[in-house]
Parts: sequence; C-alpha cells; structure tokens
Amino acid sequence: MRATAVRRTALAATTLTLAALVTACGGAEEEKGGTEGKAKAPATASALPEAKALSAEELSHLLVEEGDLKGTGYRTQGDVDLDLLTATAISTDNPACKPIADAMSAAPSGATVTWRRMVVTEAKGGTATAVALGSYDGRGAQEWFGSLKAAGAACGNGFTATEATEKTRVSKVVPESLAAGDEALAWSITADVKGAPVVTRLAVVRKDNVMAVFPTVGLVGDVKKQPKPLIDAQAAKLG
Repeated sequence: MRATAVRRTALAATTLTLAALVTACGGAEEEKGGTEGKAKAPATASALPEAKALSAEELSHLLVEEGDLKGTGYRTQGDVDLDLLTATAISTDNPACKPIADAMSAAPSGATVTWRRMVVTEAKGGTATAVALGSYDGRGAQEWFGSLKAAGAACGNGFTATEATEKTRVSKVVPESLAAGDEALAWSITADVKGAPVVTRLAVVRKDNVMAVFPTVGLVGDVKKQPKPLIDAQAAKLG
C-alpha cells in the first residue's frame, strides 16, 4: 500500500477514499521488532510460559485468510505495508485517547510483531475492515488491552487525532458489547469528516499475548454494526 493510503488509514478510517481503501493494497511486509533468529513457537496464539512474542512467520499464519471466511459474505482484499505506519506516528490532544486512535489505525501499540490484512464485504453498500494482529512479549497484550479499556471510558466525548499535519476530530466513542477470545472490547465511533458525522466501528480482541484489531469503515454510508462473522473467524483461528 502506498504511503498516502497508509497515512489516511492511520488518522481514522473515516477519512479514507474508496479507491485508497480498496485498490491500494499490495504485497505484505512484516513489522520486525527483534524476533528474527529466535526459536520458533508453535503456530498458535497461546502464550509460552515466558510469554515470548510469535515470530513474523508464525503470526502471519494466524491472520484470517479467504478460506476462513467461506459463507460469511467477507473476502480478503490484500495486505498492508506495515513499514510505513507505526503507532508512534499518531498523536492525540488527550493522551488518554491515544490507544483508541492507534486501534482505529490498525496499529497495535507496542507490539513486537504486526501483520495487517484488508477484508471487505461483498454486500451492496458494504464495509471494509483492516484486520491487524499484534504479538507481544511479556504482559504487553494485557497492558495494551487495559489501556484501551481505560481510553474507552475516558474518551466518550471524543478527541482530535493528528498524523503529520492532518487532523481528524472524533466526536463520540460509544461502547458496545462483544464476546470473543479471552477478552474483547468494541465501540461505535463517530468522526467529523468535512463537517458531516461519519459512523465507523472498532473492535479489539485479546487471545493470550496476541491482540486482534478490527477498524471498520463503510464503503457507502455509515457502518451499522460490528463485523461479527469476521471477528469470530479470526478469533477461531487464534485458538
């Protein structure tokens, strides 16, 4: 994916154009965080006793694929070039809200290794979801989940996110119920785009020391609900 498309994703998926979201995805790149050369763990999401992050190769095999989505109405679109985007590129006027902004950007904060894949619905007036998996050392996944939970509670009235010189105003963050993995969180997020409110969805799921992040935008209009079939398919693959 080209840098401009990734940067638009980084601020908030609500500012993406349809062309940037659906057609700009190309080959995959893994975000390397020092896991190269370490002993390989089994290709499951289960944390090892020493809670070592999975390798990039192992994590890539846990990312939802076309075959995992059979009968759901979703299909994979392509992988996102991760070298162009990290959570450090994003800032918020209220620091407590940064975990939400990172998740909106499909950028698991503090992850040792990250993979992303774009998934779209085939239905008319469908949606696009950037599925991101982040694998953590130690208790990093639990800590980021805790930060997201606190951010959801603190940022109901919104915040402003900035990437480079581009700003996105989030006016409302509303919690929703979601059951998946070891623990899960979900929100309806309203952003102001060119003076008009646009509603998106965001969900996060933790399974052991892997975090799965699902920011979803509407290709035509607002997002009405969480992509539950996609979330369930990804959660099942994590074990």
